[in-house]
Amino acid sequence: MRADIEDVLTRHTAQTAETLRADTDHDRVFTAASARDYGLVDQVIERR
Repeated sequence: MRADIEDVLTRHTAQTAETLRADTDHDRVFTAASARDYGLVDQVIERR
């Protein structure tokens, strides 16, 4: 299951499997901007 999740994330985030594995081995907390930079979200809405 982990390999499947890593495969999806590598395709969508442009991170390597090694980077994803290292980052998910630990509790990593993202700010909105760092999630965008990492590739987890497309954009951050600044104002509502």
